[in-house]
Amino acid sequence: EAPARAADLVITDSEFARRSIIEHLGIAPEKVRSIHLGFDASAFTPGDETRENILLYPARPYAHKNHRALIDAVALLRREDADLRLVLTGEGLERLGDVPDWVERRGLITFDELKHLYRTARLLVFPSLYEGFGLPPLEAMASGCPVAAADAASIPEVVGDAAELFDPGTAEGIADGIRRALARTDDLTARGLARAASAGGWDACVRAHEDAYLEVGARFA
Repeated sequence: EAPARAADLVITDSEFARRSIIEHLGIAPEKVRSIHLGFDASAFTPGDETRENILLYPARPYAHKNHRALIDAVALLRREDADLRLVLTGEGLERLGDVPDWVERRGLITFDELKHLYRTARLLVFPSLYEGFGLPPLEAMASGCPVAAADAASIPEVVGDAAELFDPGTAEGIADGIRRALARTDDLTARGLARAASAGGWDACVRAHEDAYLEVGARFA
């Protein structure tokens, strides 16, 4: 806390994080600036693969990632579609303990495997309760994969109107959001491609940081 309060400028990666810093640390608003992370949409592109009846969630099993609520939500959806499956990627997924046989834990995967999943999943579901920014929704959008995401923290700021937002607090809320997203996949795909294409690249992110450093440096010139 002390270094942040003593700094001439604090840089963070979202307006949500900026507001949180101002509120919790009591720093003057003019001393806190948000600069979105860079995103290279060209690294993720749509393919011609057939989409499978799977939902994808790439995340390590930290508590705020909300895996258990997602699994419970998919269990509700499987009452209507018994072939629906959930694919999880990320390190440490064994810590989730026992999971139903329709949950596939891929663990750590290669970049090419991730791109393939984005191109073959019916939907990326992102039920995280907290994100300072959150890149997977943009990666999925750039790959032509529709997105359903939590209406929490910085996620709405990142996805804009290109994802179906849901209440991540209950399995029912997540399931309802997934249903709505599956009913508008064409619309979400088009919106997602546009959103990913408009996201700022790393060059813009670097320039914004350089401008901030030069601005602060000029005060001591």
